[in-house]
Amino acid sequence: MFVWLEDEVYGWRVFRLVIGFVLCSFVWAEISFWFIFTLFQFQGSKYVPTVSILVWYFPLMLLGKAFLEELIFRLPVSFLIRDIGYLDQRVFSFVLVWQIVFGLMHGGFLNIFVQGVLGLILVAVYLKCGGAKGKTLKPLLVSTFAHALYNGLIAVEMLLRGYNFF
Repeated sequence: MFVWLEDEVYGWRVFRLVIGFVLCSFVWAEISFWFIFTLFQFQGSKYVPTVSILVWYFPLMLLGKAFLEELIFRLPVSFLIRDIGYLDQRVFSFVLVWQIVFGLMHGGFLNIFVQGVLGLILVAVYLKCGGAKGKTLKPLLVSTFAHALYNGLIAVEMLLRGYNFF
């Protein structure tokens, strides 16, 4: 697995990686939410969304929030790899713990199984685009775009289900 992550992608392979991430993540989220809401009869949180999906600046919010989360949760991986010099178990232990925190920050314990796993997939995108070699700009931009694209797909799904707020 280390070898696969260290083989950086270029050109159309980056595009295919992003599309693959978005599709896999969307399927994972749908299965996870079905499992959580159906089998556990989870009623959801008391959080009342206040940002309308239909405002002109919503795409900028998606991109900005994705960029901020990538800075916080993916960029430190590059710095750790630079310090260590290569991918090893310490990096993957850090990634696992950091993505559990990513899941928790999205709402709670059950979010570890949805957003935490999606965070792990985003780390794979980040590493595959050069993060495994300690690069920062290209992996950060690609993972931000993939993250924002995924969030946008979820927003479109919410609109199709009749929700106007995110």
